[in-house]
Amino acid sequence: MKVEGYGITIDVILRNGKLHVNDTIVLTGVDGPIVTEIRSLLLPPVMKDSKVKNKYTNCNEVRAAQGVKIVAKDLEKAIAGGSLLVAKTPTEVDALKNQVNDEIKSAVSKIKLNKTGVCVQASK
Repeated sequence: MKVEGYGITIDVILRNGKLHVNDTIVLTGVDGPIVTEIRSLLLPPVMKDSKVKNKYTNCNEVRAAQGVKIVAKDLEKAIAGGSLLVAKTPTEVDALKNQVNDEIKSAVSKIKLNKTGVCVQASK
C-alpha cells in the first residue's frame, strides 16, 4: 500500500519478537526472497476507525503482538501472507533467504492446475 510521504509499505501483524528501525528483514516476494532494511515503523492511531484518514505514529521499536506498517525499500513485489524474518547478523541473511525460498516452493507445490483452462462467464 502506498502511503503519502512514505512510499510503498506493508502491513504486518507481529506475532512474536521485536522489530526495530534499521533491522534487516527477509520476506517472500514474487521473484524470490526480498532482503531490505526497515526505514520506519508506523503504528495506527489507537481506537480510530480505519476508514478515516489518520496520521500514523512513528516509533523505533515494536513488540509482539501488534499490528504495524513497515516502510522499507523494494516492497513492491512482496507477497501477502508470507513470513517476515529478521536477520540478527549479516551471516544469517543467506540462511533466511533459503528458508523463505523453501516456503515459496512449498506453497507453489500445493497449487493444483487443471488442463481445461480458464472458464469465464459474463452476463449482458
